[in-house]
Amino acid sequence: MAKLLILYTGGTIGMRTASPSDPSSPLVPQDLNQLRQQLPKAYDAAHQLDFMSLPQALDSSDIKPPDWQQMAKLLAKAYGHYEGFVVLHGTDTLAYSATALSFMLENLHKPVVFTGSQLPLGFDNSDAATNFNAALEVAALGAALPEVVIVFAGNIWRACRTRKQHTHAFDAFGSPNTPALGQITDGVDLQQATIQPGADFCLRPSLKSHVLHLALTPGLSNAAWQHLFKMPDLDGVLIQSYGAGNAPMQPVFLACLHEAIIAGIPVVNASQCPHGHVDMHTYATGRQLADIGVLSAFDMTYEAALIKLMWLSAQPHLSLAAWSDNLRGELSQT
Repeated sequence: MAKLLILYTGGTIGMRTASPSDPSSPLVPQDLNQLRQQLPKAYDAAHQLDFMSLPQALDSSDIKPPDWQQMAKLLAKAYGHYEGFVVLHGTDTLAYSATALSFMLENLHKPVVFTGSQLPLGFDNSDAATNFNAALEVAALGAALPEVVIVFAGNIWRACRTRKQHTHAFDAFGSPNTPALGQITDGVDLQQATIQPGADFCLRPSLKSHVLHLALTPGLSNAAWQHLFKMPDLDGVLIQSYGAGNAPMQPVFLACLHEAIIAGIPVVNASQCPHGHVDMHTYATGRQLADIGVLSAFDMTYEAALIKLMWLSAQPHLSLAAWSDNLRGELSQT
């Protein structure tokens, strides 16, 4: 029997209707005790389970960077007492939280498994029990899977390569630029190499989270660019550009980016396309960004690029020179 810790953060898996007498009322999070009453008792027979919760169960739309830090600190404090961990989380920002913990929990020697569901426990045809059971199986692998993963609909995904791709389908997650680590059918089948720890486990929860996100759209005005870049105390800028990393040849826009870079604010270029990688050297509209010092997100997901920027900027032992390093398996194209 594996000794596992379950960290409940909220999300659909533990929700109920706001009014028990009105099935059409909106879903709201239940607390941990209410969740545990709905879990099948068979799980306790298969594994030795302990439970803990964030102070308040949250819809994942309300999860913020301080919540990522709290999750990481709770798991780090319990790290030596368990063979694996399961984090129950809402699906909307699950990929953000799982990616954040993959950076904060350095040199893992055991699995941290994120899962959730598209329908709450207790609902007809819910996927909650199946996902929870699969997550327990993966967490019980211990040292065989030393990284943060997402388990959903029978797949095991590397957290920092994964994003939510469907609003309602049970098979809601995917990894656009790399295959799944494995599947769960009659057992756990790992099919890809996992990240191996290089040293002792270490908690590094610091973030600089005041990052400006700019999704480029045709025709955004000069006044808009100038207004956005006047935001005080920026820690970084993440652009979602077109195609292979192209942006308009608009002098005011380029000047705003260049001024930010000169001021020491890192600027990263990620593509709006989920598949493929950023190449700022093929087209003149991309080369102009590279020439002023914009960093490439390579083939990282948007979530990974955002959180790597937040995390790397806050690490005194590293610098942005490590941006192109593959720190957690988050990229393959450099």
